[in-house]
Amino acid sequence: MLPRIVVPVVAALAMGTAAACSVAVPGVPAPTGGGSQPVVPAVELDYDEETAAIAPAYARARTFDVCAFHDISTAEQIFERPAAALLPKRFDIATCELDLGTFSDAWEISFAYTEGGSRFGEEWSPAQVGGRTAKRDPESDRCATFVPSRDSDSVGLDIEINSPYIVEKESCEPLDRYLTEVVFARVDHPPTLNEGLTGPRSPLLGKDPCQALAAATADVEVDPEELLPGEEVERTLSMAAPYRCSGSHGGDIVEYALNLTVLDEDELTGEPIEIGGLPAYRAESPPGLGECGFVVPVDPAFEGMKAGERGIEYRTGLEIGLATCEDADMARAEKMVQGVLGQPAAAEPRPGAQRIGRLDQ
Repeated sequence: MLPRIVVPVVAALAMGTAAACSVAVPGVPAPTGGGSQPVVPAVELDYDEETAAIAPAYARARTFDVCAFHDISTAEQIFERPAAALLPKRFDIATCELDLGTFSDAWEISFAYTEGGSRFGEEWSPAQVGGRTAKRDPESDRCATFVPSRDSDSVGLDIEINSPYIVEKESCEPLDRYLTEVVFARVDHPPTLNEGLTGPRSPLLGKDPCQALAAATADVEVDPEELLPGEEVERTLSMAAPYRCSGSHGGDIVEYALNLTVLDEDELTGEPIEIGGLPAYRAESPPGLGECGFVVPVDPAFEGMKAGERGIEYRTGLEIGLATCEDADMARAEKMVQGVLGQPAAAEPRPGAQRIGRLDQ
C-alpha cells in the first residue's frame, strides 16, 4: 500500500478510503480571507511514494507569496534597469517573474517554488553563492539555480534569468548579488499570503488541487475483473508542483489532472463552453493521458511587459484533464471547479501592497 498524507478537505467531499500508513501535514495554517470559513476536517489522500515525501513541503509552499520573494528596488539597482512587470508567467501559480527594462532589452528573473532534487543529474553541481550552497547547471545559459529551503533538500526556489547579455559564466554575477542581498533571507523566512504583501492576486492562491481532484473522481469505477479478490481500488495522486495534481485509478495511467496554472491569450482560443458557472475553453493538449481537457480562466487578468501597443495578458486558471468528454466526466469537471473555488480564500492585499502586473504605466 502506498504512503498516505492527511490533508484538510471539506467533509462533504471526503473520499471513502481505508486507512493505512498516515502522516499529518504539520504547521500549515489555512489561508484566511474575510468572514468566517467552514470547519475543514482532515481526510486521507493517497499519494504515490515520491509525492508523499514532498507533500508537506508543497502544503507549506501554498501558503507562500512567491512574488514577495522579489525586491523591486534592489533588483533595479543591481540590474540597472527599471522594473516593467511582476507577475506569475510559468506552468504553476507558485511562480513569479520580475521583468526589468524594455521588451527588446530585458532582464527576466523567474522564480518557481517547486521540487528541484529530482531534476539534478550529473550536469547539476553544488555552487557557492554568497557563502551559501545552492545547485546550479554550469551549462545553462540562464544561470539556472536551485536554492533548497531550510526544511527540505528537494523543495525550494528554482531560479532562472533570461537576457541577451547572458553569454558567459560571469553574466550570472548580477543574479548572485540579488540572491545574496535579498533572496536567501526570504527563502529562509518566506513571505506568506496572509501578510498581504502583493496584489491584486489570483483567487486560486493557497488552494489545494488534490483536494478537489480526489473528491471529484472518488466515484470513478474500475472494472472488477481487473482487481484481485478482496482488492480495493487504489486512487493514487501525484504532484508535479505545489498547484499541479494528477490521479490514476488502479493503474499507472494518469486519467485525470487538475492544475492551477498561468494562461496566456493563445490558450483561450479553443471551443468555448461553461464549466462550474465559469467560461471555459477546450484545451488543445489536455494534461494527463485522457482524451479531453479544458482551461478555465479566472479574474483578474494581469498585463505583462509592454510589447508594441500593450503587454501580453495573462490569467491564472484551472487546467482540467479528463479521461473522456462524456457526461459523467464533464460532471466531474464541474466538481473540480467547485472544489477549488469552495476552499478558503487567502487574505486580501494590505493597503500599499506591491502591485502585480505591468509596472511601467
